[in-house]
Amino acid sequence: MIDFFRRVFIAMLMAMCISLLFFSVKITVAQSSSDSLHNSWTWPAEGVITGQFGERNGKHYGIDIAAEVGAPVYSAGPGKVSRSYYSDSYGNVVFIVHKNGMETVYAHLNKRFVSEGENVKQGVQIGEVGNTGHSSGSHLHFEVHNGSWNINKTAAIDPMMVFDKHVEKAHVAKSETSSPASSPISSNEAANVKKLQVTVAKGDTLWAISQKYGVSVDDIMKWNDLSSSLIKIGQALTIKEPMTKQ
Repeated sequence: MIDFFRRVFIAMLMAMCISLLFFSVKITVAQSSSDSLHNSWTWPAEGVITGQFGERNGKHYGIDIAAEVGAPVYSAGPGKVSRSYYSDSYGNVVFIVHKNGMETVYAHLNKRFVSEGENVKQGVQIGEVGNTGHSSGSHLHFEVHNGSWNINKTAAIDPMMVFDKHVEKAHVAKSETSSPASSPISSNEAANVKKLQVTVAKGDTLWAISQKYGVSVDDIMKWNDLSSSLIKIGQALTIKEPMTKQ
């Protein structure tokens, strides 16, 4: 009888261990899947970050990316459009629910190109940057919610947390194609080069800065180790200019 109970106990213990192992593997796989989803997201628009998460006494629940009216807005990741409508506050706005359970919001759009219930791929254009709703300038207001959006925005998280810096260059400014040709400076010319520190001001873009100093967007990104065309107000950029001969 004792031997019987011993066998039953061992069998139950083994079953418990197997169950715990399976549960652990399931959680790990799910977490890995979720991480891979949001780490492969791409920037929803090209421009200058003018508003950070948590500003305005903690009541700014996303980031603002300033760009010209009509600039394309992309889906940060694949998902399903949960809402697409005009809001008094958000203006033209699109909500997308993603497979990892997160929901992204694209607000103040000039135009919306997708409808509620539509499945969208990552990087597809879903609208245009605009100045609709409660907005004081042309920009995209972008939010990420770790779960479903709600009126109190209790699930809102900093969008910067879900982007991998190695994939930020998915939508590098298209204007690079018409910028001055990249002209790397050789070691022999290094002595004749002066470095400037330029502080990004409101309304600046890499394209505008490149035109002002006669260099290419590619060069500015290389000199400053930038993987994206997004820049922030107050950000210091290094510009290398050939010194004119006396």
